[in-house]
Amino acid sequence: MRRWILGSALFVGVMSALNVFCERETDGFFPYQIPDSLPSHPEWDSKPLSVEDQAELFEIFSQPFTYLGKGHQCFVFQSKDERTILKFPFHSQLIPPLWMRPIPLLSDIFRTRVLHKRQNKLHKDAMSYRLAFDRLKNDTGLLFLHLNRTERTLPMVTVYDKIGVQHQLLLDHMEFIVQKKAEQLYPMLDQWMERGEVDLAKQGLSELIALFARRFERGIEDRECVLNTNYGFLEERAMQIDIGRLRECVSILSSEEQKEMIWGIFEPLTAYLELQYPELAAHLAWERARYENPIRSLSSPSESSLAE
Repeated sequence: MRRWILGSALFVGVMSALNVFCERETDGFFPYQIPDSLPSHPEWDSKPLSVEDQAELFEIFSQPFTYLGKGHQCFVFQSKDERTILKFPFHSQLIPPLWMRPIPLLSDIFRTRVLHKRQNKLHKDAMSYRLAFDRLKNDTGLLFLHLNRTERTLPMVTVYDKIGVQHQLLLDHMEFIVQKKAEQLYPMLDQWMERGEVDLAKQGLSELIALFARRFERGIEDRECVLNTNYGFLEERAMQIDIGRLRECVSILSSEEQKEMIWGIFEPLTAYLELQYPELAAHLAWERARYENPIRSLSSPSESSLAE
């Protein structure tokens, strides 16, 4: 009995160490983390693609994708031409840890006590992706959304993981998101200013405010409005990069509530611009005044200085 206990403890220790090592080296990306056996949910289906969109999608998948990083919900890969992002929602939260699987009792406890809660989260995430695709497609750069298993409609895709290992994935059996690649907000503003393209930076800030206004007008809110990581620019157009925390507003926000929420989200950006780029901070303040007083005819800061 003692030998069995010691053997079991050693086995669990070795498996735990192996699990930690693999997670660290690969960021946890394994084919089983994006399983092909999830039950189908008709409510997750998105609108069918046009013939032109299907052709574009197959062209995108004709090139390999390399590992870019791991977010809170997805493994992220970048196309060879660096124009497209392929995201695989990961479901490690639906699978017992590696060390737990050989022990039936622990696996059963995991399934009964943890699985139901995590499946609810999975459903909320899927509905957020669907909301973005159906109602915010232009503002999120989404090209395709595939959340239910299909048969013989999609090609294989080649991906290279964090350590350069090649994987051939059958997309029909995977959940995935295809999105245009955007540059993150702060680095793009820095690039514009370093190149002396001040007008582009100002236009980008104006576009960002307009994006938030459009989303509120459609009765949609983002429960994780982190500007520096979740928003960016596709050329000069503002884009929401992270689409996993969207939901329809429980109640319609008043105009004053919308303004208060927007400027609360923009506080860190405002502080950054005041410190680094006062000219952009002045433009953001002007946009705020224009947004809060749409009837008044306001001159931009540059126009005001010229008038003086």
